[in-house]
Amino acid sequence: MKSSLRQCRSFSLLGGMAIGAGLMYLVDSGLDICRRARQRGPAVRAPISVVPRRPSVPDWVLAERARLEMWRTVAHPDSVQVFARDGSMTLWGPVLAGEPERLREKLVKIPGLRKLELQLTTREEPAARVA
Repeated sequence: MKSSLRQCRSFSLLGGMAIGAGLMYLVDSGLDICRRARQRGPAVRAPISVVPRRPSVPDWVLAERARLEMWRTVAHPDSVQVFARDGSMTLWGPVLAGEPERLREKLVKIPGLRKLELQLTTREEPAARVA
């Protein structure tokens, strides 16, 4: 009987320690990060890069991201051709007036794009379809 009481006390002690550690982790996790950052001091901080580095993306991914933005922005996205190579992208083809500016605003935000060249021709109205 005495050994069972000791086991019960040891389990309750370990259980209490586990609950306390879990509560400490949950409550102090945000503060602990700030405290560690203050303790490191300015000597350990990494230098900040002046030029933002964009991750390298395969050309086909870059082209597909551009096509997706064209489908959202341009009235006739099938008429625009896309060529991507080494982070540079060239688009050419006919679009409606005002669309090149909106398209440029969307395309410059594509991750992995390093250079953008638009060789788009504009027209005022869409071509009339012959029935």
